[in-house]
Amino acid sequence: MSNDDNSADSIKSSFSEELKKIVHQQTKLDDYKDKLIATLDTLMTTKDQLMTTKDKLITQIQILNLLKQKDKLNQRVKDLYKNDKIDTNYKAQQILDLDREIDEIQSRIEYLTLKDEEQL
Repeated sequence: MSNDDNSADSIKSSFSEELKKIVHQQTKLDDYKDKLIATLDTLMTTKDQLMTTKDKLITQIQILNLLKQKDKLNQRVKDLYKNDKIDTNYKAQQILDLDREIDEIQSRIEYLTLKDEEQL
């Protein structure tokens, strides 16, 4: 019977060692999983920040393009005022049309500026 007892103790000991190894490996895997989750959270936060920055840049580019467009229209108005060869009624109508376009652009600029400030 002592042979059987030794054999049983040996199996128990071997099983216990294997179980300790498995528990240790599981602990390491859990730690690694926690680190991966933390890294994923950091990446998601960074992605959100980049998306916000991208949206702000797009808005700023839109505002810049509208300002350029507005400057061109203002220049056309100045050119019309300087040009004495054009019929006064035609000139006045052109200036009114350009002023309307300038006002529309200014409204869009103001809207985009407010939108941009809300993203802060």
